[in-house]
Parts: sequence; structure tokens; C-alpha cells
Amino acid sequence: RTTRELCSRTWQETWEQDGEYYTQRLDFYENRTGTDIIRIEHRNGYVTEDRYNFEWRWDNSAQTCIRMVYGPSDILKMYGWPETS
Repeated sequence: RTTRELCSRTWQETWEQDGEYYTQRLDFYENRTGTDIIRIEHRNGYVTEDRYNFEWRWDNSAQTCIRMVYGPSDILKMYGWPETS
């Protein structure tokens, strides 16, 4: 896969946990920044949405691992590719 493929769409995943519904949307940009949006539909009908900015880079030459830096001590490595929904 390539940077262009990674940056070509929004990567989205949804799941249910403890009666609440979650949606996470990841957008990667070619300038090595991105946004991570997490939306929660709570049992009482209240909806929250949090937005996080990050910087990213490939963590290996095969481009199968992405390092996402949300802050100085907040780093996530994602192996493989996000699921397509």
C-alpha cells in the first residue's frame, strides 16, 4: 500500500460496548498529519464527539505499520491496515 491509498479516504469503524454505540473515523493527510474523531451515542440518547489531531509516519519500509503521535507521550502504533466500512 501507499501513502496515497492511505490518504484517499476516511477509515471508519463502528462497534457497540455496554449498550453504547461508538464510531471512530480516521483521516490521514499527505502532509503527515491526521484527525481521529470518536463519536459515542450514549444509552440516554446523548451524543458526544471528540476530535484528536495527530502526526503520523510509516514505521517500517514495507508500509504495514503506522506510528501515530497524538502528543509527546501519547504514541500509537497500528499494524496492518484499518478495516474498511
